Amino acid sequence: MAETPSEFEKIMSATLGDFQRGIKAIAPDHEIGADARRVSLQTDDYSVEIDFEAIEPIVHSPLLSIPRAKVTLAFDQTPAEARKKFMERFELAFQRGG
Repeated sequence: MAETPSEFEKIMSATLGDFQRGIKAIAPDHEIGADARRVSLQTDDYSVEIDFEAIEPIVHSPLLSIPRAKVTLAFDQTPAEARKKFMERFELAFQRGG
């Protein structure tokens, strides 16, 4: 598997509320404001800035619209293994399934 880069963007199907709930799943003690679009998380293992930007939704019909967001993650002096572990938690927090 490729190494997790120190900074990258993801296009996600998520609203601001989805984003905030996902961050709470990763960092339950972190305070998030109602309109927070930028989050800074730090532990002994990692330091990451996460930015949320809503982008144009995918509209299939007047009744079906899928929200989208550009999410930018920037790790600061975080070792590759810690970035990988964080991203596993991040992906799990935002995973949707049926």
